[in-house]
Parts: sequence; C-alpha cells; structure tokens
Amino acid sequence: MYPFLVLREAVQQVLEAMPRTERAGLCQAIADLTLDPRPRESTALAGYTNAFRLRLGRWRILYEVNEQIRSVIIARVERRGPQTYRGLEDQFGPRRRRS
Repeated sequence: MYPFLVLREAVQQVLEAMPRTERAGLCQAIADLTLDPRPRESTALAGYTNAFRLRLGRWRILYEVNEQIRSVIIARVERRGPQTYRGLEDQFGPRRRRS
C-alpha cells in the first residue's frame, strides 16, 4: 500500500469542473492507485522512470510512483486529445535517452 497520494492543483481543478458521474469513476481509479500503483491496465510512459498512464474511457490519468517515500503523484487528468502527452517534462523531468 502507498499511503501518500498527491494531486497537483491543476488535477483538482479538472476533477471539480467535470460532471459528477465521470468524476466518481476517476476518483475511484485514483484512490485504487494507492492500493496497487501499477495495475495491469496501466502503461509505463516511454522515456520516463516511474511515470505511468491509466486509461479510463476517453480520460487519461498520468502519474508518477515514488518508491522511496511510497507515494503516488497524480500529475494530470485529461481527456484524450492531441495535447494529452505534450509537455510531460514539466511533470516528470527530462526523458531518458536511448543507448
């Protein structure tokens, strides 16, 4: 279990602005990440260490797992679109170079 869950302020704003029915499902999926931060449905983000994506219908939850302090940091919750995966360096740092 990962006792610490951190939501960035922008994530809180997105969740508050969406319809209640969609928010309930996303909030449950986010809460479940504290029990299993790498569910089978999640995908590691290429080029980033400990950064993952969880798909829920048309929504994407982008998050980072910090093993040292056993926390899950929710960086973004966005509808799938052309901008969803742009600018990830702001949340997850620079991408790793392939050798």
